[in-house]
Amino acid sequence: MSSFMRPAPEELLPLFPELLPRSIVEPLVKASGVKLYWRLLTPLVILWGFIFQRLSSDHTCDAMFSHLQSGAADHLVPVDPMAGPLSKRLISESTSAYVQGRNRLPLSVLQGALHHVFTVLTGWLRAKKRHHHLERSCRAASGRNNLSSVPNGSHLERVHTSLQPNRHKLLGRRAVGGGLLRV
Repeated sequence: MSSFMRPAPEELLPLFPELLPRSIVEPLVKASGVKLYWRLLTPLVILWGFIFQRLSSDHTCDAMFSHLQSGAADHLVPVDPMAGPLSKRLISESTSAYVQGRNRLPLSVLQGALHHVFTVLTGWLRAKKRHHHLERSCRAASGRNNLSSVPNGSHLERVHTSLQPNRHKLLGRRAVGGGLLRV
């Protein structure tokens, strides 16, 4: 079994517009040549639905539709001043419109969206690696473990100290033969 922990949909939803903005999806839809509507169940909502269904413990279309009706994904569709947010405009309990939207979404749109998400995540990971390297270089140059002299050091110091082992957990242990044993 893998040690990878799957994020909850609620953890990923705030990042979704950053990972896959409408400005990326619209050209993918246009290039596909298929007429898709940007009303209620937009291509962005359908793409979020794929992710939600994969991450959720209940993979059904009913669960996704309930998620939409809860208001959790209202920010994915612009609010209509006359009708209100997405969750208030979903009148029917039927999932047929969502299922039809899934079926109509061209594979090329899904592939292009996944490629874009991969590119963004790769960039984020590279930036994190550079940040970690900079932090280590600053510590080595200062000869100190605290980073208060580094620009934006308070943030880096909080990150650094949060990674340190909890001293209270180490109390009551002693080193024996290179390992830690409880006393």
